[in-house]
Amino acid sequence: MPTSTLLERKPLTGRLLAVLVLQLTGHFYWAFAILTAVALAGTTSWVFLVGRVEQVVWHKKLPATTVPA
Repeated sequence: MPTSTLLERKPLTGRLLAVLVLQLTGHFYWAFAILTAVALAGTTSWVFLVGRVEQVVWHKKLPATTVPA
């Protein structure tokens, strides 16, 4: 499945989950609680899995090479 198709489904999934939780519980509390948990999980994974992001400095250009036939 192409990546763009997966990315297009995420907002729809979030909306459906929020509506389902709201219909089952009748309160926005649990929808916000789930949203908070997902946001904290995302933030935690960014901090511990990705780490520090730094700019890459390229010092010199490599010459173009040709591939022998």
